[in-house]
Amino acid sequence: MENERDTALGIIRNAGLEHPQSFLVESFVTDAKDARQSAAYLLQACADDTQHIKFLQFVEDWKNLVRLFSDENPLPIRMGSEMKGTIARRDNLRCCITGAKGSFWNPPNVFSIIPQAAFHVQERRLYDILGAFIGLSERDSLLSFKDEKHYVLQNHWTLIKQAAGVFSRGEIRLEALGENKYEIFYNNIGIPSAIYTSDRIVDWECDLDDHSNSGIDSPNQILLEIHCRFSRALKWNSIGNNMKYHAPQSRTQSKIWANLAEPLVRTLLAVWQKCPSVLRLQTYRLLKFVGSLSYEESTMGVQRLPFGMYLKYGPGIHSARHASEFNALKLVHGRTSVPVPRPIDLIISPTQSLLVTSRLQGNPAGHGIHAYSDQEMDLIAQDMRGFVAELHAIKRPGDTTDTISNASGGPCLDYRIGGSPVGPFHNEKEFSESLRLGILPDLVHRHDHEIVFTHSDLNMRNILVHNGKISGIVDWENAGWFPDYWEYTKCHFGARINRRWLKMVEEVFGDKYAEELKIERQYWEYTSLV
Repeated sequence: MENERDTALGIIRNAGLEHPQSFLVESFVTDAKDARQSAAYLLQACADDTQHIKFLQFVEDWKNLVRLFSDENPLPIRMGSEMKGTIARRDNLRCCITGAKGSFWNPPNVFSIIPQAAFHVQERRLYDILGAFIGLSERDSLLSFKDEKHYVLQNHWTLIKQAAGVFSRGEIRLEALGENKYEIFYNNIGIPSAIYTSDRIVDWECDLDDHSNSGIDSPNQILLEIHCRFSRALKWNSIGNNMKYHAPQSRTQSKIWANLAEPLVRTLLAVWQKCPSVLRLQTYRLLKFVGSLSYEESTMGVQRLPFGMYLKYGPGIHSARHASEFNALKLVHGRTSVPVPRPIDLIISPTQSLLVTSRLQGNPAGHGIHAYSDQEMDLIAQDMRGFVAELHAIKRPGDTTDTISNASGGPCLDYRIGGSPVGPFHNEKEFSESLRLGILPDLVHRHDHEIVFTHSDLNMRNILVHNGKISGIVDWENAGWFPDYWEYTKCHFGARINRRWLKMVEEVFGDKYAEELKIERQYWEYTSLV
């Protein structure tokens, strides 16, 4: 029953397990062949467990079972050259996952699908847990495998070493499409896998036919299905192992170097910006061309450049948003310690607009949020809390303290509101009225919030993390002066199911905007239907 599943997941999520153990144990229920059966097993195993002793025993048992299926650094299987040749010819002398023939430095070799240890589950509790997770018949099939040729062929295939590691750590999984045909999926947990490529996001398949036409067995579908079920647990196990050997590093040295270099950088930029705009424009065009050959264009209208820079470009109609971002960066860079790209140059004409900034070290938080330890998440939340406070403390120039606008004082660009700039608004009442929906005429925000400087798009893409700490906050085109709740509710907007992110947001902002979030969620529900 669905209630059993929810009850079991509730027990796991409320147990206060250290990350990533909660997700690892959840996979016992969510990835089981029969979630009702696995949930019922967990509930029965933990019945009358007021001290959580039985539950903690189950956690250890499940972790031990997952370890039997885990091989962090798989090595080619030692077997006779005749058997290896038979398997290689069956697999067409190619990697079964990537289809690559390999190279002299990275040749295809024979690896196992399921580690040998997993075929010898004898401890009674692990035996029962295995049956509850993959099904009784699948468990019996797994444990009946022998070291005979028939079984060796079914549990071994040809892979390049890189693909073997990605598969064994659960970064990918194979789901059957038909006889010996499989679709390959990424388990989007932690940092993208080493064999991640953009052309494999949607359509990535492989066939495991006998290409030697000798009638020998192909890789066994049941074994691949068992690995598929274990794959997310294997990935969580791998993340947990990495955390044991990784600790956040200090930023002190890099800060000292940055402070020493600051006067020189300011001088060089001042000299460069006095050069004719035609010369600067032609230079950026050349750098854009070189950058397009050296780096992928990650987003339309954004190009990484050589010498540690990024270029945002577009037609003349983008000039207002580029100017607003340039001004926001100057403001934040000059008045706070928030790590932001240095605003290098802004060139605007009737036909084109270019914004040049420095490039910051780090990866988007969303790429690794599940790979961060609880300690690292606490440090990130601590950083965020301080940075948000610094932003909110920026004083607006002039006497327009109640005006809601972008960083240049003009219309606000915010994709929560729409794709086109709106405002500026003379006060919060005007702003709140602009958000009001005709279908919900009585639902409106209060008008007594403080108006503060806001990034307005703090999400897992725009926060960069390096060595377990925030190394940068990017994409300031939505920044401006907004009601103080706006930063908080925008952190929820578009990220409504990531538990770790939302937990961190609550640690940063507290619960003082619960009423505003409730209103916003009702707005989002209706605007998403339009």
